[in-house]
Amino acid sequence: MQYLNGLSAYFEEDPYRQWFRAYEAALEGADASYWLGRPSTALHTDIGSPVATQPVWTDLGEQDRQALQRKGGPLWHRLVIELKPHLVLASLAREHLSRVAFAPLTDWWEILAFGNRIDGSPRAKPYPVLARWYEIAGDPSLFVFGTQRNVPFGEIGNGQKRDVGEQARQMYERGPENLS
Repeated sequence: MQYLNGLSAYFEEDPYRQWFRAYEAALEGADASYWLGRPSTALHTDIGSPVATQPVWTDLGEQDRQALQRKGGPLWHRLVIELKPHLVLASLAREHLSRVAFAPLTDWWEILAFGNRIDGSPRAKPYPVLARWYEIAGDPSLFVFGTQRNVPFGEIGNGQKRDVGEQARQMYERGPENLS
């Protein structure tokens, strides 16, 4: 019981609310949420390890991160095989994508590019959103990726995040055989 209480309390702390709230607009666009009331339920995990950490991942020492990744990476893959998600929204440093060890069905391709910042000013370089199909336990799963800055999809506004979720949902509904 202490373990379950600890996991529940993890999500009630202020820094975590800000983190998870950053995904809400993209989830809304995908017709999903962490909370009840949407057709699809979202679950948050870290690719490095699905085990909740205190302090947060970025505040862990390098030795602790490496130890978690050694055992946590395979644990994350087993969890994803068990859950068989249809759609994965990933906002993280690009180098972490190399940790996904599922069989790719496609290469990464750009599905959206946002030329304006949150304040509406033009970007020097567009913010790209990429997608790739993987096979997970015999079924296709669409991974959609955008970099993070401080929080998930932190470089784009909520309207743009909703566009990401909508585009991801529509692409999933079309399936991997209809990539146009």
